[in-house]
This record gives sequence, structure tokens and C-alpha cells, in this order.
Amino acid sequence: DPWGAAAALMEVRLDKEARKREAKAQRAEEEAAAERAKADAERAIAGMRTGTRPPHQASEYALSSEQLRANQYPLLEDPQVQADATYTSTLALDAMCEQGRQAVLTLAEDAAAPGVSGREHVRELMFAVDCEMVRCESGIMLARLTLVNSAGKVLLDELVKPDECVVDYCTRWSGITASMLRDVSFSLRDAQEAIKRIVPAEALLVGHSLENDLKAMRLLHANVLDTALMYRHPSGGHFKHSLKRLTE
Repeated sequence: DPWGAAAALMEVRLDKEARKREAKAQRAEEEAAAERAKADAERAIAGMRTGTRPPHQASEYALSSEQLRANQYPLLEDPQVQADATYTSTLALDAMCEQGRQAVLTLAEDAAAPGVSGREHVRELMFAVDCEMVRCESGIMLARLTLVNSAGKVLLDELVKPDECVVDYCTRWSGITASMLRDVSFSLRDAQEAIKRIVPAEALLVGHSLENDLKAMRLLHANVLDTALMYRHPSGGHFKHSLKRLTE
């Protein structure tokens, strides 16, 4: 039936055009969302450069307990964390870490506004962390730890010797090679103690998909700001913007 065939062909064409329009609309929505995220980031950066305050305090973006659980952050209540003796917390301090913590609180007391306690001021302190990982026999392990303060000063930048044999250096993403780690003696334990000496439990720890960094460091820290969750992805669900996309 030529008329039936023609009608079927027309229906296919209309369906293709409809899908093209939907795809075009989705791309436009994604581009608009990316532009809004870029504009928000530019305003925040401009505020930091000029000394003006952003629309919200950074601490207002800290994740809630429900968000931490929903995004698979390591928590003390998790059986997997309880079964792993290598986990530690910024709340668990040895004597040396306690000295560092008190030093931070003293500095915060000096920097705080009149009528504001040092401990309250510490809650507004921000540190950003980024980790590079390699794949070992039992899974992902820490290979590099970088920590900066809110002024952009590098406080830590250490290569970390994994406790196990490395099966994949993931160089394409991590930048880590076998030669870089060959003579490294700085251990996971050293990395944990170093970051605990600097970052008080009350301070805001910033990162992108920070749950992965905390798992690599085997570190529990409840006051976090995750840039991967600050801007909703147009596709919804568990989709997240890449850090590269947010900084373009």
C-alpha cells in the first residue's frame, strides 16, 4: 500500500524531528545551567578578590547529615568504617595534633570579631583538599595529598607511599608514576596526622566529590562543602558537574 508506506515514512520523519528538538532543548538547558554555574563562580571569585562578602556564608553550603549519608561519605556509623582500623577522625587527636589544634584556636581568637569566640570563628575557617589515588591490590589508595587554605596558600603537598603493591598508577588521571613514588616514605598515617594537625574538626573542608578524598585518606570529617553538589545538574538524579566544567 503506497499510501500506508508514505504515511509510515512521514511518521518516522516526524519522530526524528521531535527527538532532534528534544535533544536541542536539553543541550540548551545544560548550557544555560553551566552558564549560571559559571556566573555564580565568577561572582564568588570576584567577591574574594575585592574583599566583599558572597551572597551566603560558605558554611551555609555545608552538607547535612542526610546529605552526607545520601552521597556515601564515610561516617563512623558505617560498618565498613568500623571494620577498617586505618580510619581516623579530625576529632581524634594525639598530643602533637592537640598542640596544633590549640594553635589554630588561638589564632582564630585573635582574628575573630569582638564578641565572637575563637571556636565560633574556626567554623568559618576553610581548607580545600585534593587527593590523587592509585589502584592497589585491595582497591584505591592515597598517593598524593594537597591542602590549601582560603587564601590559596599551599599548606601540604605530599606524595604518599601506599601500604600495598600498586597495580595501576592511573597516571592519565592522577599524574602519578612509579618513579615518583619509588623513594617516598611518607605514609598514610603520616598524611592523616599532618592534616589533623592543621584542620580542626569544626573547620569547613572543601573539595569536589570530597567523599572519594576522605575515603582515600581514611579520614572522618563531618563539616564539608562539596562543590560537586552546589550546582544542580540539568539531568538531575546523581549526575554531577565536573570541576573542569564549573571552572570554565
